[in-house]
Amino acid sequence: MPRKPASHDASATPVRRRGRPQGSGVAAATRERILRAAVYRFAQSGYAQTSNQDIARAAGITSGSLYHYFDSKAALFHAALRHTTVSLLETYRGACRDAAGQSVVDQLCLGLERVIALARDWPGIVRFGGNAAAEIRHNRELDWLDSELAAAFPDFFRDLVRQAARHGELASATDLEGAAGLLLALTMGLSISHDTDGDEEAFAARVRAYERLLRGELFQGKRLRK
Repeated sequence: MPRKPASHDASATPVRRRGRPQGSGVAAATRERILRAAVYRFAQSGYAQTSNQDIARAAGITSGSLYHYFDSKAALFHAALRHTTVSLLETYRGACRDAAGQSVVDQLCLGLERVIALARDWPGIVRFGGNAAAEIRHNRELDWLDSELAAAFPDFFRDLVRQAARHGELASATDLEGAAGLLLALTMGLSISHDTDGDEEAFAARVRAYERLLRGELFQGKRLRK
């Protein structure tokens, strides 16, 4: 741990503090690499079975260097969760902005396609996000996200369903809160089903089956003869 500076020379060399190294874009790039490595290792092995040494090794740095960015494994988990939540949320929001003139289903399906691409680019992000709530419940030292960010995904789906209702895209008598909750549950279910080192094509196939379900193309709707 860093030592406290001598009281008679407080104006001398500044103390190097943990948690946020000062400097150029190199520090920011290293922090991003640590977060990506943490997401992968937590998704692969779980919080309890992952050590800071595992994460440092995956990030290509020493354990001592890691502590200059995050002073504990719990702090690193929380930062990784915040980072992945924002990244996934912005993936969906960006798709909705880019497809603003299209239907809500088209917007959501574009977001799902971009999540497929994100999962290939950032191994572990989808499964880590899907398993985070269970990890927090089972590990007392972990903290939940602040209320605003924790509510961001439920609020996103509520807004999406309300938009669909305004545009006449929902079936009559649809319960808006129930529909938003279903979309959230199905999307989170896809996240939990994603294997960290699994077949990306299998994950993509499940996501695209979900897209077909949203478009009403998954089932043919033929009635069985009596």
